Amino acid sequence: MNATYQESFDIDPACRQLCIGGRVYHLLHYLPLTDHDIFFAGHSDIRQRFVVERIDAPFHVAVVCVAGQGELLDDDRRLPLGPGMLGILPAGPARRGLRLTGEHWQLAWLLLDPTPRWARFAGPRASSLAI
Repeated sequence: MNATYQESFDIDPACRQLCIGGRVYHLLHYLPLTDHDIFFAGHSDIRQRFVVERIDAPFHVAVVCVAGQGELLDDDRRLPLGPGMLGILPAGPARRGLRLTGEHWQLAWLLLDPTPRWARFAGPRASSLAI
């Protein structure tokens, strides 16, 4: 995985996150995640202010909205993401991210290595669908 990309985080201290990584350099890690090409996994309870943007991220992001309201950012596009929806931000050359649009937002998320296992998430645009 090429690690050359840019990240921007604007996250209110009221936000809470639990996460675990698949590499030894993650503070909390579980190495067998890499057996499934999972780079990082977590749950976020988002309040007040939250914008995460990445330019040219070398991994896919799969997000499941549990509660609340936010949106996927895909260059100039905005895709709403509400309860019971899955959002996919594919790896690759673009500016993509997540933004809170309501009062709160609860998400479960995975950062996935761009391997054949996750090839169905590759593509030129972000997407969302009801699950």
